[in-house]
Amino acid sequence: MTGWETPRRETPSSTFRSVRALLWELMNRQSVAFGDFLAHLEEASSVHGRQDTPMGLLDSEAGKLRLLTIEIPAIERYNETRDREFRIRLVRQGSNLILCYRLMPTHNIYELETRLYSSYPVVPPETRVLTPLRHCPHLLEGQTLCLWRQGSSRQNNRWDPSRHTCIFAVQAAWRWLACYEIWYETGEWPLPEAR
Repeated sequence: MTGWETPRRETPSSTFRSVRALLWELMNRQSVAFGDFLAHLEEASSVHGRQDTPMGLLDSEAGKLRLLTIEIPAIERYNETRDREFRIRLVRQGSNLILCYRLMPTHNIYELETRLYSSYPVVPPETRVLTPLRHCPHLLEGQTLCLWRQGSSRQNNRWDPSRHTCIFAVQAAWRWLACYEIWYETGEWPLPEAR
Protein backbone atom coordinates (compact mmCIF):
# COMPACT_ATOMS: atom_id res chain seq x y z
CA MET A 1 0.00 0.00 0.00
CA THR A 2 1.32 3.39 -0.86
CA GLY A 3 -1.30 5.64 0.66
CA TRP A 4 -4.70 5.84 2.26
CA GLU A 5 -8.09 7.02 1.25
CA THR A 6 -9.95 9.81 2.98
CA PRO A 7 -12.72 8.29 5.14
CA ARG A 8 -16.31 8.88 4.16
CA ARG A 9 -18.41 10.39 6.91
CA GLU A 10 -21.89 8.96 7.30
CA THR A 11 -23.52 12.27 8.14
CA PRO A 12 -22.63 15.75 6.99
CA SER A 13 -23.25 17.08 10.49
CA SER A 14 -20.35 15.12 11.99
CA THR A 15 -17.97 17.51 13.66
CA PHE A 16 -14.32 17.00 14.47
CA ARG A 17 -13.35 17.98 17.96
CA SER A 18 -10.10 17.83 19.77
CA VAL A 19 -10.13 15.74 22.92
CA ARG A 20 -9.56 18.82 25.04
CA ALA A 21 -12.41 20.72 23.35
CA LEU A 22 -14.85 17.86 24.00
CA LEU A 23 -13.70 17.63 27.62
CA TRP A 24 -14.06 21.40 28.04
CA GLU A 25 -17.56 21.36 26.55
CA LEU A 26 -18.72 18.49 28.77
CA MET A 27 -17.21 19.93 31.95
CA ASN A 28 -18.59 23.45 31.45
CA ARG A 29 -22.19 22.49 30.76
CA GLN A 30 -24.64 22.82 33.61
CA SER A 31 -26.88 19.81 34.17
CA VAL A 32 -29.86 21.49 32.44
CA ALA A 33 -27.74 22.47 29.45
CA PHE A 34 -26.26 18.98 29.36
CA GLY A 35 -29.79 17.52 29.32
CA ASP A 36 -30.62 19.79 26.36
CA PHE A 37 -27.43 18.59 24.67
CA LEU A 38 -28.45 14.93 25.12
CA ALA A 39 -31.94 15.69 23.81
CA HIS A 40 -30.35 17.29 20.75
CA LEU A 41 -28.28 14.11 20.18
CA GLU A 42 -31.42 11.97 20.38
CA GLU A 43 -33.29 14.29 18.01
CA ALA A 44 -30.43 14.32 15.48
CA SER A 45 -30.27 10.54 15.65
CA SER A 46 -33.98 10.12 14.85
CA VAL A 47 -33.77 12.71 12.04
CA HIS A 48 -31.20 10.51 10.29
CA GLY A 49 -33.57 7.53 10.47
CA ARG A 50 -31.79 5.75 13.30
CA GLN A 51 -33.26 4.86 16.65
CA ASP A 52 -30.03 4.81 18.67
CA THR A 53 -30.23 4.99 22.42
CA PRO A 54 -28.26 7.79 24.07
CA MET A 55 -24.58 7.02 24.49
CA GLY A 56 -23.84 5.14 27.70
CA LEU A 57 -20.89 7.42 28.38
CA LEU A 58 -23.14 10.49 28.24
CA ASP A 59 -26.52 9.38 29.59
CA SER A 60 -25.59 8.35 33.10
CA GLU A 61 -23.52 9.83 35.90
CA ALA A 62 -21.29 6.75 35.94
CA GLY A 63 -20.83 7.01 32.17
CA LYS A 64 -19.96 10.72 32.32
CA LEU A 65 -17.54 10.02 35.18
CA ARG A 66 -15.83 7.27 33.13
CA LEU A 67 -15.59 9.54 30.07
CA LEU A 68 -14.15 12.49 31.99
CA THR A 69 -11.85 10.62 34.39
CA ILE A 70 -10.71 7.58 32.40
CA GLU A 71 -11.33 7.69 28.64
CA ILE A 72 -10.49 11.35 27.83
CA PRO A 73 -7.30 11.40 29.97
CA ALA A 74 -6.19 8.11 28.36
CA ILE A 75 -6.64 9.63 24.88
CA GLU A 76 -4.76 12.77 25.95
CA ARG A 77 -1.83 10.70 27.29
CA TYR A 78 -1.76 8.71 24.04
CA ASN A 79 -1.78 11.89 21.93
CA GLU A 80 1.04 13.53 23.93
CA THR A 81 3.57 11.03 22.57
CA ARG A 82 2.41 11.01 18.92
CA ASP A 83 3.15 13.14 15.89
CA ARG A 84 0.19 15.25 14.85
CA GLU A 85 -0.79 12.98 11.94
CA PHE A 86 -1.01 9.95 14.26
CA ARG A 87 -3.09 11.53 17.03
CA ILE A 88 -6.61 10.41 17.84
CA ARG A 89 -9.43 12.76 16.85
CA LEU A 90 -12.91 12.41 18.32
CA VAL A 91 -15.97 12.65 16.13
CA ARG A 92 -19.46 12.73 17.56
CA GLN A 93 -21.92 10.96 15.26
CA GLY A 94 -25.43 10.69 16.60
CA SER A 95 -25.16 9.10 20.01
CA ASN A 96 -21.81 7.46 19.30
CA LEU A 97 -18.26 8.63 19.71
CA ILE A 98 -15.77 7.68 17.00
CA LEU A 99 -12.01 7.73 17.42
CA CYS A 100 -10.36 8.52 14.07
CA TYR A 101 -6.64 7.84 13.80
CA ARG A 102 -3.78 6.48 11.72
CA LEU A 103 -1.40 3.67 12.61
CA MET A 104 1.88 2.59 11.07
CA PRO A 105 2.88 -0.81 12.50
CA THR A 106 5.80 -1.22 10.09
CA HIS A 107 6.06 0.66 6.79
CA ASN A 108 2.40 1.12 5.75
CA ILE A 109 0.07 3.78 7.10
CA TYR A 110 -3.53 2.75 7.79
CA GLU A 111 -6.50 4.96 8.57
CA LEU A 112 -8.88 3.52 11.17
CA GLU A 113 -11.91 4.35 13.24
CA THR A 114 -12.92 2.87 16.56
CA ARG A 115 -16.59 3.28 17.45
CA LEU A 116 -17.81 3.55 21.01
CA TYR A 117 -21.46 2.55 20.82
CA SER A 118 -24.19 3.26 23.34
CA SER A 119 -23.45 0.03 25.24
CA TYR A 120 -19.74 0.84 25.64
CA PRO A 121 -17.81 -0.14 27.80
CA VAL A 122 -19.87 -3.26 28.56
CA VAL A 123 -19.73 -4.14 24.86
CA PRO A 124 -16.26 -3.66 23.36
CA PRO A 125 -15.52 -0.93 20.85
CA GLU A 126 -15.61 -1.83 17.17
CA THR A 127 -12.55 -1.03 15.06
CA ARG A 128 -12.66 -0.74 11.30
CA VAL A 129 -9.85 -0.10 8.82
CA LEU A 130 -10.76 2.57 6.28
CA THR A 131 -7.69 1.87 4.14
CA PRO A 132 -8.46 -0.92 1.64
CA LEU A 133 -7.07 -4.30 2.76
CA ARG A 134 -6.78 -7.67 1.09
CA HIS A 135 -9.31 -10.04 2.64
CA CYS A 136 -7.85 -12.31 5.28
CA PRO A 137 -9.32 -14.85 7.72
CA HIS A 138 -9.41 -12.34 10.61
CA LEU A 139 -11.15 -9.50 8.81
CA LEU A 140 -14.90 -9.25 9.32
CA GLU A 141 -17.51 -7.64 7.08
CA GLY A 142 -16.95 -3.95 6.36
CA GLN A 143 -13.22 -4.28 7.13
CA THR A 144 -13.98 -4.62 10.83
CA LEU A 145 -11.13 -6.19 12.77
CA CYS A 146 -11.71 -9.41 14.68
CA LEU A 147 -10.26 -8.27 18.00
CA TRP A 148 -12.51 -9.51 20.78
CA ARG A 149 -13.79 -12.93 19.66
CA GLN A 150 -17.25 -11.67 18.74
CA GLY A 151 -20.01 -13.95 19.93
CA SER A 152 -17.90 -15.34 22.74
CA SER A 153 -18.89 -15.42 26.37
CA ARG A 154 -17.59 -12.80 28.79
CA GLN A 155 -15.31 -15.43 30.35
CA ASN A 156 -13.22 -15.98 27.20
CA ASN A 157 -13.55 -12.54 25.60
CA ARG A 158 -10.36 -10.46 25.44
CA TRP A 159 -12.22 -7.22 26.28
CA ASP A 160 -12.56 -6.42 29.99
CA PRO A 161 -14.38 -3.12 30.65
CA SER A 162 -13.03 -2.97 34.20
CA ARG A 163 -9.40 -3.05 32.96
CA HIS A 164 -9.44 -1.60 29.43
CA THR A 165 -10.02 1.81 27.89
CA CYS A 166 -10.57 2.77 24.27
CA ILE A 167 -6.77 3.07 23.96
CA PHE A 168 -6.53 -0.68 24.48
CA ALA A 169 -8.61 -1.04 21.30
CA VAL A 170 -6.16 1.23 19.43
CA GLN A 171 -3.22 -0.87 20.69
CA ALA A 172 -5.03 -4.08 19.71
CA ALA A 173 -5.62 -2.64 16.22
CA TRP A 174 -1.88 -1.87 15.91
CA ARG A 175 -1.06 -5.46 16.86
CA TRP A 176 -3.67 -6.79 14.40
CA LEU A 177 -2.22 -4.66 11.57
CA ALA A 178 1.32 -5.85 12.36
CA CYS A 179 0.04 -9.43 12.09
CA TYR A 180 -1.78 -8.54 8.86
CA GLU A 181 1.44 -7.28 7.29
CA ILE A 182 3.24 -10.50 8.24
CA TRP A 183 0.33 -12.54 6.86
CA TYR A 184 0.36 -10.47 3.66
CA GLU A 185 4.03 -11.34 3.09
CA THR A 186 4.07 -14.97 4.31
CA GLY A 187 0.51 -16.28 4.10
CA GLU A 188 0.69 -17.30 7.79
CA TRP A 189 -1.09 -15.46 10.60
CA PRO A 190 1.63 -15.12 13.29
CA LEU A 191 -0.51 -15.42 16.43
CA PRO A 192 -1.51 -18.98 17.32
CA GLU A 193 -4.50 -17.96 19.50
CA ALA A 194 -6.12 -16.34 16.45
CA ARG A 195 -6.08 -19.46 14.27
